[in-house]
Amino acid sequence: MDDWSKAFWEMLEVAATDFERLCQDMEEAAEAIADEISQSLLEEVDQFVETVLEPTFIYYEERIVHYDYFDEEDGPLPTYRPATPDHHPTCQGCQHYHGQVYNGTLLVCAMHPHGAETSSCPDWEASSGFPEDSEYNPLDDFDDNPF
Repeated sequence: MDDWSKAFWEMLEVAATDFERLCQDMEEAAEAIADEISQSLLEEVDQFVETVLEPTFIYYEERIVHYDYFDEEDGPLPTYRPATPDHHPTCQGCQHYHGQVYNGTLLVCAMHPHGAETSSCPDWEASSGFPEDSEYNPLDDFDDNPF
């Protein structure tokens, strides 16, 4: 009976050794496949960057307007200029007053783009809730204002 028991344990040891070798071979194969996929993916990403992204960036970079200066009054973005006793006094407190400066030109309101021509305006209506002397900026009304 010793032969049978000894043969059984030898067979079990051979099976364990073979299984261990199989696991090592599978691990090496998995690592080789992962390396190959990684290399292939990197090559595809590099090709995408070279053929799609770089030309796109170059295309838009050539078309971006570069501002060498930014002046508060006539900068590229509209700025607000409130009506004051010295500047469009007839428009103080009017709900129609716009007061935005676009490319150096003030848009007073839709009815009178350059301001009222007389000391009183027939279209003047009291503003709703803004004090006359406030530094109100209509761009501040928007929570999602990108400026």
